[in-house]
Amino acid sequence: MRDPLTIARSIGDRFVAWQGTIGRPDPEKCPFVTTSSDFGPTHAHSPPYLAQALYRLYERTNEVRYKEAADRYAVFTFSFMRDPVPPVADRQRNLRLSQRMERDPTTVGDPRTVNNLFSRSWMQGVGLWCYGEFRSHNPDESCFDARADSLFDYLQQHRTDRGHAYNIGYPPSDCQDPAITDGAFTDDLRWVGMGLVHYYEQTRRDEVLASAVRLADYYLRSHQPGSPDGAFVESLGTWCIGPWPTEIAAEHFPSVRMDETGWGFSARGAVEFLTRLHTWLPEGHPREAVMRDRCTRSVEWQFSCQFADGAVGMHTQDDHWLGMTAAALSAYDHIRAVGWVDEALAERLGPRVTLASEWLVANATEEFIDQGGYRKITGRTTPHPPENLAWLLGWTVEALLRIEAEAL
Repeated sequence: MRDPLTIARSIGDRFVAWQGTIGRPDPEKCPFVTTSSDFGPTHAHSPPYLAQALYRLYERTNEVRYKEAADRYAVFTFSFMRDPVPPVADRQRNLRLSQRMERDPTTVGDPRTVNNLFSRSWMQGVGLWCYGEFRSHNPDESCFDARADSLFDYLQQHRTDRGHAYNIGYPPSDCQDPAITDGAFTDDLRWVGMGLVHYYEQTRRDEVLASAVRLADYYLRSHQPGSPDGAFVESLGTWCIGPWPTEIAAEHFPSVRMDETGWGFSARGAVEFLTRLHTWLPEGHPREAVMRDRCTRSVEWQFSCQFADGAVGMHTQDDHWLGMTAAALSAYDHIRAVGWVDEALAERLGPRVTLASEWLVANATEEFIDQGGYRKITGRTTPHPPENLAWLLGWTVEALLRIEAEAL
């Protein structure tokens, strides 16, 4: 068997080499950056995962260069966003919009959406998450504490009385129903959840934990057709991409019915959020049983997407993904760490976990890593946007380190 740590370091070395002077991946160095004259939300997808993977590598190897790069990715991630704004308030962006409209009016979208590109709730969430990672690795550095407080305050402006707890700040793409004003996507909101838990770990503020629990209920409640008040689809055994009964163009899918489809991003991410939150709840908390049910069933759903060779697809047996195989392995590790893998579940999933681990190590070749870890089998998924390929390579590093730890 190839050495998982050597492979993980090879990927981490790429993350270090890709970094630009301001902290995010340099488009001239990193192959997984959307080509655009302006920085956009999609560009912000990868830095938190590169940071997290590099922090894990630093913890394993004690190599300072991994920590230094992780710190820069983390600081970038909690620096670029702003508070929610009405259409007239984002002055610099409005100036650029006016200039672009003069050149070509067709290039400018709805000002409500464009002006809030950098004030979406997932951005505040991921900022708090990276602040937590940074702070735990720099316990004597308090200079960003006020920034974290401001991100939490920004996030509260997204609160809603509906069951999804926080608006994501934009509707589904190409949605024509005026009643659907917010997408309530489960992957966006679990970033909020991760941010809240990380921020709580640093501050121990009761209101922060209460906010995380309130959001967790969105993932614990069963989805009801046409409602954003619950996200777990009983017939699937995992969380839907979004709660609305409409087809949209989504990342990696040309078209997808949101409320009838699960995918590895939310499956892995929600399990990470809920298991981490669980560790801060008192023993015997009334939500524990349903948290365990949702998380264990979702991990089983992820492994139902596994091919016979061990690779795991994104929403079914669609295409080979290094990062989705890693996601399933990490999700399993999360539920095992909190004691939710009983003998029966271990018996059902153990052979699949072993097969996935073997496939991941065997297929994480230099060539496949350079391709972003995507191999077309059915073509029902696509490797776009490219930032998500870097994100999934971050997950791959984490899974490889867990495989290595198992072998020690």
